[in-house]
Amino acid sequence: MLNKSPAVELIDVWFKYLSNSDYVLKGLSIVINRGTSIAIMGANGSGKTTLLKHIVGLLKPQRGVVKVFGIDVQVMGFQELTKYVGFIPQNPNYMFFAPSIRDELIITLKNFKYPDKCIKDRIERIAESIGIGSLLNEDPSTLSYGQLRLASIAIALSHDPEVVVIDEPTMGLDKRYREALARIIRQLVESNKTVIASSHDVEFVSKAFNEVAILNEGRITAYGSLSEVLYDYMELVRARLTTPTVPKLFSELRKCFNALNKPISVEEFLSIAMERLGDGHGCCRASD
Repeated sequence: MLNKSPAVELIDVWFKYLSNSDYVLKGLSIVINRGTSIAIMGANGSGKTTLLKHIVGLLKPQRGVVKVFGIDVQVMGFQELTKYVGFIPQNPNYMFFAPSIRDELIITLKNFKYPDKCIKDRIERIAESIGIGSLLNEDPSTLSYGQLRLASIAIALSHDPEVVVIDEPTMGLDKRYREALARIIRQLVESNKTVIASSHDVEFVSKAFNEVAILNEGRITAYGSLSEVLYDYMELVRARLTTPTVPKLFSELRKCFNALNKPISVEEFLSIAMERLGDGHGCCRASD
């Protein structure tokens, strides 16, 4: 049975930048369980990246506490925290300094005290799981944005962290790389890892994550399953988020289908629609 104990806790966290007169995070509290994939959604400037940087120890709260596996990150220290938390920033270029992806992975694993005899096999395994085996000897400066994004994920996962934090995972990615990334996130959750990401991409969120939190004016105002949160139109409006297409359409057709389901993806919607229409329960037909 998978362990669903808390992986990350933010308790009454307050934070503002020196250049900002107002707080970005205002008494923010959330508990994220182990083995969960959660997308943090909110309008531009809502504090999503600021929240993620607190989890990975790049920022410290002025008030409140951030815990990873029950330990205050300020007590744990940044170096110790990196053993448990892997971070993929928006811009993957920030993660590359070595002449090849392989060299970058070697440096990372040595920093985490992996023995030399294990490093080669570890690199091959992580490269295969991420799908970058053919890129290991390539110079990062010659790779496409999508390839760099996958390589940056390989680096972040190379030392096997329990928590993976991704800032805007689909930014700049085409459909092929989005699908690859969704697969990786699902595999991580199946391995009881915890994945936390900021995202505006509702379609991607529906395929890759099982929970959503809405960040509005520095606080978490909604947190739950995809169907619970993405069908809460009033909360989405208050957070200045676009209502997802499938929940909006299905809500309008729900009486017609007489269905209790709350689909998020196009595939789920079509499956329910075809089932109901095939059973003769659809009402979208000409009247007698």
